[in-house]
Amino acid sequence: MREFTTCQCDECGKEFLRAVSIAKKSNRHYCSRKCRDAANIERMGGPENPLWHGRDVICEECGKPFHIPESRARRRKHHFCSFQCTYAAKQHTMICEECGKPFRIADWRHKRRDTRFCSQVCYASWQSKNRTGPNSYSWRGGPIPYPAGWIETLRKAIRQRDGHKCQLCGRTGGRRALDVHHIDYNKDNLDPKNLVSLCMKCHRATNNNRDAWRFRLTLLVSHSLTVIEGAA
Repeated sequence: MREFTTCQCDECGKEFLRAVSIAKKSNRHYCSRKCRDAANIERMGGPENPLWHGRDVICEECGKPFHIPESRARRRKHHFCSFQCTYAAKQHTMICEECGKPFRIADWRHKRRDTRFCSQVCYASWQSKNRTGPNSYSWRGGPIPYPAGWIETLRKAIRQRDGHKCQLCGRTGGRRALDVHHIDYNKDNLDPKNLVSLCMKCHRATNNNRDAWRFRLTLLVSHSLTVIEGAA
């Protein structure tokens, strides 16, 4: 039968039962792993640890002292106690060009020199003041007035001719009526052959690569008129 004896914990002083065979093998007794780990930290931590090698250094960001191995101390010029301090030290303070508020950015963004605003709100506010009208990259001289013949009756006739469908994607007009687009981009040319019904999405797409769209829409309208005349 296994025999037990009463031992006193060397860390917290609590008495507990332990097998006699185990008690004889050790000069130190702990009632739990928690007490054992706490005692080992006190007894083996720092210079008292036989594996202790290195030196104490000061964190360059927060000023907190900490210990690092000697090899790391020789290899590195800058010392930081944590990843957070390392990241904070690699940031740069900038002044927002819109609101004047200081903000911090990462080192790689500072090297690119493309960060001038503390937030998207400030960037949008700056753009609304400095990238509108003649200062916009897309400025083409301002709005061109429509001629007197550009009336709703003409637009309704074009939509009816096209079956109230976008001639590119086939989408029908809902709450918002289909746009009537000038194929040659000349607002003074109100020839029905120069007008075509488009949805808002397709109409916006025709603002780019105008020569290609002019050629494609001309063929499309010519074909549609041929079909209508043949049916008549």
